[in-house]
Amino acid sequence: MAELKINDPKQCFNLRFKEELIREVEDRNKFRAEVGLRSVSVPKEVEKIHKAELWQDFCDWCETYPMRAEVAEEVLQTIRKELGNPAWVPRGVLSGGGLGYGHRVQERMR
Repeated sequence: MAELKINDPKQCFNLRFKEELIREVEDRNKFRAEVGLRSVSVPKEVEKIHKAELWQDFCDWCETYPMRAEVAEEVLQTIRKELGNPAWVPRGVLSGGGLGYGHRVQERMR
């Protein structure tokens, strides 16, 4: 099994889960070798998976955060002032501004 160096104890998350991730990445590397692909760095891949899970946890928290509606309303009012349109609402993903609006709400939640 590949060895991961943990310099900062705060970075260490559930060790058993980390060991499972290491085994999973090593299994993927074996498969990659069988089909002629180069292997990936185990520590980097584990870190990438961990960051993705932290991001998902954050997104889940944002959806359940009681003040989210207030933050969303503040962002909405800011965009309305910027556009000079007091009736603007996010519609659609790209041209309707919905994606940018959602991103600004998440940024504000951070």
